[in-house]
Amino acid sequence: MSVYRFSTQMPAAGNTTEERTEDERGEEVASTGYPTEQAPEWPDLALTLYVRPGASTVTKDRQSQIRARFERLADIGIIGDLAVEEWHKQVDVPTEGQATNAAAVERFDEFKEAAALAGARLNPFFEERPQVSSFFSRSTTDRVIVFPVLGVTVRRDGELVGLFPCWRDGVHYSVGDCLDMLEDGKPVTNLE
Repeated sequence: MSVYRFSTQMPAAGNTTEERTEDERGEEVASTGYPTEQAPEWPDLALTLYVRPGASTVTKDRQSQIRARFERLADIGIIGDLAVEEWHKQVDVPTEGQATNAAAVERFDEFKEAAALAGARLNPFFEERPQVSSFFSRSTTDRVIVFPVLGVTVRRDGELVGLFPCWRDGVHYSVGDCLDMLEDGKPVTNLE
């Protein structure tokens, strides 16, 4: 499993990212990324972007685009902490002797519990199903967990307060929605 971490220094209050460009008349103009008054900073939130390796080329391109948008938000100080981790496509439970799989199961169980407490649900984005043994093979697996291609967790002081993707109150919250909400200055704490 690969883990990448980005930490940012927050800009002084009222500052924005700014670069100078020329307009079509050749005059110098300021081009700001996100004005502070439009996109508040969320320095108290730690986000983790989860990506699933081994995806198709099209999916890898989409993962790269999503990752670049999150990194940009971290670079300009919209979010305080960003980690990027890889997770499995599928994990069989129990995971005896497989530490990385055990961590994935613990993570999924945490997501499931937090979603249930918030009145949200994980399916169809995350899939959990019982393992079915055939007549010819005897499985030692009780259940199978399938993870989405992309996922995001939002934590405040270690507590899971946002999860993408999920459903809550009839609303689908995708990873793209998380990015759009951050860029629009809206809270991404959909489990509170």
